[in-house]
Amino acid sequence: MKTIIQIGTADGDDEVFSYLQNNGFNNYNVYFIEPNIYSKPLIEERYENLKNKKIFPIAITYDDGDIDMFFDSNYETGRSYHSSVRESLSEDDGQMYSFPELLGHKKEEIKKVRVPCLTLNTFMLKYVQPDTEIEHLFIDAEGCDCDIVSKTDFSNLIINNITFEYIHAGGVNGGMGKREFKNAVENLQENDFYLQNTETELDYNGSTFTKDWISEGGYNVTFAHKRTISLDKKDDYVKVDFK
Repeated sequence: MKTIIQIGTADGDDEVFSYLQNNGFNNYNVYFIEPNIYSKPLIEERYENLKNKKIFPIAITYDDGDIDMFFDSNYETGRSYHSSVRESLSEDDGQMYSFPELLGHKKEEIKKVRVPCLTLNTFMLKYVQPDTEIEHLFIDAEGCDCDIVSKTDFSNLIINNITFEYIHAGGVNGGMGKREFKNAVENLQENDFYLQNTETELDYNGSTFTKDWISEGGYNVTFAHKRTISLDKKDDYVKVDFK
């Protein structure tokens, strides 16, 4: 049985559900990580056909300990898609705002909640059996994706595939040109992960990796560990060259 970890599940209406639906619910053991306590019953209902699942009401970021998290107006419905621990400077007035505010939610509707937080390494050590092979790690952490990836020690983890959002690297309107994305990619590549290049051609523009998939409706990148890439698929993966 294969194991999946999802960081940032919300109500479970996302690509992971489609992934499991296509590959068979009974073939997977899944760890869902979602700090919104109101989301748990929605996840349970959504994944009623998935027998092997555990739901953790915590946040994963880059430190252990409690942390303030900002939830949008859908917090108590369990469908708070823009929840985040991040704040960022507004390009309009230079003031600091929570991510939900910058994504269009009214300040008076945002709920600040103290939530327990772990790094990915601590979570693995505490809740996952040693030497467990993780078939796929999905990260949708609203602005923390790249920081989680760049600050995780992958040397003692067996992870085959990693998918994370790049769109909020360095801020709400960040992206692949930001230092946070570069740090994440470099950490992955130092640990023998390669970028999946099956959807579109890459565009190297001088100093950095700048292919913009946002205009094509894409917000994620996927990396695979070299041990999982067969010879007939090796041309589908590339190493990003930051000059």
